[in-house]
Amino acid sequence: MKRYILCTILLVMSGVLYLPVDAVAHGGEDHGGESLAGNTGSILGAPIFVSVETQIRMGIKTALVQKKKLPKQVKALGRTRIRPELEAVISSPVEGRLVSAADYVQPKLGENVRKGQIIAVVDQTISGPDAINLSIEQTRIQSELSQAQTDLAMANKEYERVLKLKDVVPDKEIWRAETALTIARERHDGLKKQGSVYETSVDQPRYQSTNPKRVIIKAPLDGIIAETHVTLGEYVRLDKELYHIINLSEVLVEADVFENSISLVSHATYAKVIVEAYPNDIFTGKLVSIGTTIDPQTRTLKVLFLVPNTGLKLVAQMFADVFIETGESFEGLTIPKTALVNQDDQSVIYVKTSGEQFVARPVIVAERYMDSVLLSPDSSLSIKEGERVVIQGMYQIRMSASMPEAPKNK
Repeated sequence: MKRYILCTILLVMSGVLYLPVDAVAHGGEDHGGESLAGNTGSILGAPIFVSVETQIRMGIKTALVQKKKLPKQVKALGRTRIRPELEAVISSPVEGRLVSAADYVQPKLGENVRKGQIIAVVDQTISGPDAINLSIEQTRIQSELSQAQTDLAMANKEYERVLKLKDVVPDKEIWRAETALTIARERHDGLKKQGSVYETSVDQPRYQSTNPKRVIIKAPLDGIIAETHVTLGEYVRLDKELYHIINLSEVLVEADVFENSISLVSHATYAKVIVEAYPNDIFTGKLVSIGTTIDPQTRTLKVLFLVPNTGLKLVAQMFADVFIETGESFEGLTIPKTALVNQDDQSVIYVKTSGEQFVARPVIVAERYMDSVLLSPDSSLSIKEGERVVIQGMYQIRMSASMPEAPKNK
C-alpha cells in the first residue's frame, strides 16, 4: 500500500494523471453541451487518460475540427401563418336548408377536399310574399301562353294557305308568312318553358331536388376542412359560416427583426426555420417581403418568408427560431455545437490528443450557425484544424478526472 501511495504521489508531481479503466459516471449518459460545474482550472490543460474499453462503455464520440466558410446570420423570433390565398371561409350566398344529393357527401372535419368539389347543397327558402309573386307571375305566363298558342295556330294556318297559292302570290308573301310562323313558334316555346319553371316553384315541395332555387357550393381551393359549423338538414343564413378550408402545402413565417439588425437583412433572400414542435427539422424559407414600419413597442420590423411545408408539419401560430442569411459569410475553424460546454462561465472543449488521452481547453466563440460553432482566431492556440473534439461524453471524461488510479503494468 505504501508503495502504491508513493507511486501515485510521484505521478501527480510529474503532471501525469492516470484513470482507472472502469471509471464510468452516471451510466454513460451524455451531458455534451451542458454546463459542467466545478473547478475548471484544475483540469484545463491537464491530460486525462481514458482507456479505449472505457470510452466504448461511456459512449464517447468525437468529431473533426474543420476550417469552413459559414454564412452570416441574424437570428429572430418568428411565428407561422397561413397564406391568405390558401385559406377560405365558406358561407352560403342564400338562406335555405342544407340538403343531401346523390352526387354529394358532406365533408367531415379534417377531410381533404379538392378545388371544384361539391361541399354543400342549399335549397333556398321561398318566402310567403315570394310565393304569392310567383303565383301571380305564373297566372300571367299562362294567359300569355294561351294567346301565343292562338297566334301560333293562326300563323300556321296562314302559312299553309300561302303555300297552296305559291304559283299565284309573290314570293314576298310566302317569306312574310314563314317569318310570322317562326316568330309565333319561338314565343310560344319560350312562354311554355318559363311557365314550367314557375309551376315547379309554386307546386312542388319546398326542399325537393326540383327546386329551381337550389344552390351548389364548391370548394374554391385544395385543402383540409379545418372547421365545420353545419349539419345536414340545418337551416343556414347568409352570415352563417359553413366551412373553413386551409391549404398547408406552404406557410408563411413572420420574423421580428430588431431595428439594429435591419441593415443586415436588407439583402437577405433565404432563412432557416426551426419550430419548437420539431427541433430536429430545418425548414428553408424564401424571402417574400420586408416590412415598412417598425413596431414602436418592440422596435422590430416584420420580415416575411414563404416556407414549403413538406409533411404538413407546420400549422398556424407556431413559435419559430428564424436564422436569416444576410448574404455575407465568415471563415474559420468550426466545431459541432455539441462539442461546446460551459464550465465556470467560460466555453470549453475536450480535445482528443491521442487514443486514450483527452485535454480540456478554453475557446472563444465568434459565431453560431445552426449545428456549428465558429471559433474566434484567438482560439488557434487551443485548437488546430484536423484535431478531434468530444461531442458526446464530456461529463463522463470530466468526472473521470477526479478518480485517479495508478496505471496497470504492461
